[in-house]
Amino acid sequence: MGEDHLTIEEKLTSELESRGFEPQEAATVMGLVKMHETISPLNIPWGDPAESYKAAQIEIFWGLVRNVAIQYLEGHKPKSWVLEVLRQEGIAAGLQTPDDP
Repeated sequence: MGEDHLTIEEKLTSELESRGFEPQEAATVMGLVKMHETISPLNIPWGDPAESYKAAQIEIFWGLVRNVAIQYLEGHKPKSWVLEVLRQEGIAAGLQTPDDP
């Protein structure tokens, strides 16, 4: 399946994998995202084609996934280099400060 025909879930899973998550770990994080108490009520259409959404919308979805991925790594792999990658990405996007855990 080409990058142009991914669902929202597939695109965000791919984003996790491109940042160092193993496929099974990425699937675990996506499962946590879908069940998250503040994300679940948003009814994000995970099966919709990602290409039918504006880049800014996908970026918002990615920010939600990134936050859950950070929480997951803090609890399961606190010394993972991937955790630092995600934190630095959040800082660069202005979503976190260097002092955030």
